[in-house]
Amino acid sequence: MIVTIGILLAGFLLGLLLKGRVKLPTSAITMASICILLFILGLEIGGNQELLANLPTMGLTALIVSVLAILGSVTLARLFTKKEEMSGGQPAGKRTDGETADEKDAEASPAGGQPGAPPSGGLRDSLIIVGCFIAGVLVALAGWLPEGLPMGEITKWGLYLLLVCVGFGLGMEEGFFESLKTLPLRSLLLPVVTIAGSLIGGLLAWSIVSLLHANATEMATGATAMAPGLIDTLAVTSGFGYYSLSSVLLDEARGPMIATIALAANLLRELFTLLTAPLLRKVFGPYAVIASGGATSMDTTLPVAVRYGGSRYAPVSVYHGFVLTVAVPFIVSFFISLC
Repeated sequence: MIVTIGILLAGFLLGLLLKGRVKLPTSAITMASICILLFILGLEIGGNQELLANLPTMGLTALIVSVLAILGSVTLARLFTKKEEMSGGQPAGKRTDGETADEKDAEASPAGGQPGAPPSGGLRDSLIIVGCFIAGVLVALAGWLPEGLPMGEITKWGLYLLLVCVGFGLGMEEGFFESLKTLPLRSLLLPVVTIAGSLIGGLLAWSIVSLLHANATEMATGATAMAPGLIDTLAVTSGFGYYSLSSVLLDEARGPMIATIALAANLLRELFTLLTAPLLRKVFGPYAVIASGGATSMDTTLPVAVRYGGSRYAPVSVYHGFVLTVAVPFIVSFFISLC
C-alpha cells in the first residue's frame, strides 16, 4: 500500500514540476499502459480454466455491483441537490424557452468550453480497452503464451508504470487548482457523498449476490462457490469507475477472479453513466451524473455531466473526479489490507 501510494504521489509531484516546461502526450501514454495491463490480465484469465467456466457468474456479480453502486451514489446526490437545480433553474439565469444559458453553452461544446476538457471519446476508449482485454484472453486460449512467463512480475511493473502515468497526468492538469475557486462550498463534499453511496450500494450488492450464489449452490450439486466476500465486494466497489487501476491492484493482491469482477463492474459504471446521463439528470438532478461517473467525472464522463447539467458544473465534475482518482488506490488498498 505504501509503495503504491508513494509511486502515485511521485508521479503527481513530477507532473507539477514539469507543468508548463514540457509537453508530453500523457493521456496517450496512460492509455497505452492501461491497454498493456489489461492485455496481461486477459492472458491470466484465458489461461485459467476455472475462471473461464465461471465468467457468466462473475458477469452477473459485476452487473449487480455496478447498478447498486450507481443507485447508492445518485440517491445520496439527489439529497444533495437544491430544488432550483432539479428544475434546471440555474443562478446564471433562466431562458424564456425553459433552457438555461449554461445548458445552451454545454450543447454547443460537449465539454462546456472548459480549458483542457477532453474530447467526447470515452465510449471509444472503453471499447479499445475491452478489446485489449479480450485479445489477451484469446491469445491465452490459442496457446500462444510462452511457458514460464513471470506474469506476476510483469503485472507488478506494469502497475507501477500506470501509477506514475496517472499521477503525472494529474500533476500536469492545467487550470485545475484555479477551477476550485468557483466551486460552491457544498460541492466540496460531493466526493464523500459518492464514496458513501457507492459503499452502501456495494453492501447491498454483496447481500444479493451471496443469496443468489447460495440458492445456485443448493440447486446444483458440486457447484463451485465463486461469490466474493464482503471485503472483496467493497474493494471492487471502491474502484468508483476507475476500472484499470482497481482491477490491476486487485489482480496483484486478490487474484484474477476478483480483478475480473472489478474490471467489469467499474467499466459498466462508466458505460451506464455515458448512456443514461439524461435520465439520471432528470430523476436525480445534475450532481447525479457526476456522482454516477465516479472517478471518470474528470475525463470520460465530463462531457455528459456538463451537457446535461450546464457548464457551471464543469469545475465540480473535474474536482470530484480528481479526488476520487486519488482516493481509489488508498481505499482499495485499505480493503485489501483487511483480507
